[in-house]
Amino acid sequence: RRQRQMCIRDRQLEQIRENYNAKQVVLERNKSKVYYGIMIVIVLIACLVFVVWMFWRVKLTESRLKEANKEVEGALRRVEEINETKSKFLRNMSYCVRLPLNAVMGFSQILSSPEGDASLDDETREKISQIMKVNSGNLMQLVNSVLDLSRLESGMMLSLIHISEPTRPI
Repeated sequence: RRQRQMCIRDRQLEQIRENYNAKQVVLERNKSKVYYGIMIVIVLIACLVFVVWMFWRVKLTESRLKEANKEVEGALRRVEEINETKSKFLRNMSYCVRLPLNAVMGFSQILSSPEGDASLDDETREKISQIMKVNSGNLMQLVNSVLDLSRLESGMMLSLIHISEPTRPI
């Protein structure tokens, strides 16, 4: 009987060992599944972090691009304003050049003509001379302003020029 009991115990012990080994195998399989699951979660988290980082970079780049566009738009407006000012200047220049030039030429013709020279008294001659000086100065100032504008456009002049109204002839 003892032997039989020993035989039963050995069989039970063998079954317990087999169950234990089977559970070890299942545990190892589950352990590797958990390991792979953790690896997948880590990879997914890394991908999520990368996507968030890329989204942040895109937003940062967009904001920098918007700032640059605003700066370009502002510069474009300033260029358009300067161009409009230049166009106004050039439109008005025709009048500003003709007026003093006509005065200088007209009074030069009066002074140089033989009949005009004899009929003018000293006071009239002085007035004509004064008008010619003022208009010559206005013409010179206008030419200098045009040259300054040309230098400004070519980058030779650093400060802005101030174009003043020419003084009216007497």
